[in-house]
Amino acid sequence: MSSLSVIRRSLRGLQGGGVLYPISLVMALGSGMVNLGLVFYLRDFYQAPAGVIGSLSACQFLMYFLGCSLLRPLSGRLSPQRSLLVAASCLGGIALGIRLVPSLPLTFVLYGLFGYAFSLFWPPLMGWLSMGLEGKALNRVIAHYNLSWSSGVIISPYLTGLLAQHHPALPLALAGPLFLACAVAIFKLPPAPGAVSMRDRQEGAGDGELSRDASTHLRFPAWVGVFSAYAAISVMITIFPVYAQEHLGSSKSQVGLLLLIRALFVALGFMLMGRTHFWHFTIWPILLGQAVLAVLMALMPLARSLAWFIPALALLGLVMAYQNTSSVFHGVTGSVRRERRMAIHEATLTFGQILGAGAGGFIYQHASMAVVFLFLLALAVLGAGLQALMVRYAKRAAASR
Repeated sequence: MSSLSVIRRSLRGLQGGGVLYPISLVMALGSGMVNLGLVFYLRDFYQAPAGVIGSLSACQFLMYFLGCSLLRPLSGRLSPQRSLLVAASCLGGIALGIRLVPSLPLTFVLYGLFGYAFSLFWPPLMGWLSMGLEGKALNRVIAHYNLSWSSGVIISPYLTGLLAQHHPALPLALAGPLFLACAVAIFKLPPAPGAVSMRDRQEGAGDGELSRDASTHLRFPAWVGVFSAYAAISVMITIFPVYAQEHLGSSKSQVGLLLLIRALFVALGFMLMGRTHFWHFTIWPILLGQAVLAVLMALMPLARSLAWFIPALALLGLVMAYQNTSSVFHGVTGSVRRERRMAIHEATLTFGQILGAGAGGFIYQHASMAVVFLFLLALAVLGAGLQALMVRYAKRAAASR
């Protein structure tokens, strides 16, 4: 089945209208245009070093993390539909504000708010889509959701590179209207049955939801895996473009094309995860994904040209797709508080992005890209050890019952 037919099929089964999947695609497209576009924008307009770029990205990730964790009780008072509307509207204004008010300190403030606004979008969306679903039905929805936003991620790097070749501010100028168009589409959605606030759902199980929590312990090693994968992805999105231009002689469009290849393999991975079930409730794929990530980080310092990174980023895209899907599936399965579990998933991967962008930018500025990859290797190895301890503890706990 083609990716287009998968999207069409998923649209027909969507509660509350058939537009949330394409909206997530456009929102991811706009997010990618802002994230990569800011890297080029900061380099050309402010001559910002890698440390500043990494710090800016870490600021955005930190606010997203706070929005998904500590500040979640505030936003949880909104229904999913209203939360999505507020998020899209704010994101449109913020993207245009960064472009129209050229100030580096103000860019830090606005980009932090950009991260917080997205915390009002992704967790409520996935909590809404997965409501009352388990097993294969849940896996299908996760696959369709991942395919929709990853399609936007596929398009955004190359499009951003092409736009930035003409003018570094073009990606920011076009992302704002995309977000605002999504806000209009969300506003016109009819109220969906069961679309109540997280606080209301906590007072009692909603229609079709579980009345008793039956979560799996595999969510914990899966969260470790998604943390490690996104630390590496964060470096490749925020620090690697600077390295590729400075040391590999790459153009902006070439960097965008390379990141597009990674995104294509992410989407391929999501399709494979949606069609397979052998990895459900099984620990060895989680451990294997962590091992592959460690091997990739060990080999990255050996790359001497942009072509060397093509197979590495393709494999990294597959690892990211599996770790993301596993974290969502094992986190949401059996839970009666799905939006909260999605918030934990998003906060975990975002913490990995914070560490990757912040520490990666600092290390690159004061050492080298090879040392950055060794840092990511250390994170992957430590993560594998933590996963092994979690599995051992879970087995002991099960044996003592």
